[in-house]
Amino acid sequence: MAAPNTISIDKLVRLIGTPKCPVLVDVREQGDFEADPHLIPSSTRSNKLEDRAGYGGKSAIVICQQGSSLSQGAAALLRDQGVPAEVLEGGLGAWRQARLPLVPFANFRPLIVGVWATPPVTFDLSPSRSEPQRMSLSIPADWGLPYGALLAT
Repeated sequence: MAAPNTISIDKLVRLIGTPKCPVLVDVREQGDFEADPHLIPSSTRSNKLEDRAGYGGKSAIVICQQGSSLSQGAAALLRDQGVPAEVLEGGLGAWRQARLPLVPFANFRPLIVGVWATPPVTFDLSPSRSEPQRMSLSIPADWGLPYGALLAT
């Protein structure tokens, strides 16, 4: 059974691209990020979790490699600062294993200093059909990205 402060991949997939999507914060260690420089669509890289105002009143989903101690600690820090925070169950590894879209960090484009938005991402809505239905979206920067909490690497 999942920990009470985790969110399943299935639930997060339904939230991405909507105004109700929480702030997605990738807190993987630098070595893990360099080995796999991809982000979940609409997520940001951050090591500055202290800027509570940067979350604009939204909740946060914290993402690490396995969804374990690193993201649990970061989520606890955010909750201690008054930001509702959950951890992505299984982390980026589980997201990749589910074969969900990832965006190469090199493709992120800055909109203003320190704010990034994803390029268009295509989701396959029916992988078992012979004629897949596809949806393409680009996540605008004003949908809850933590403006003050970005690490521009």
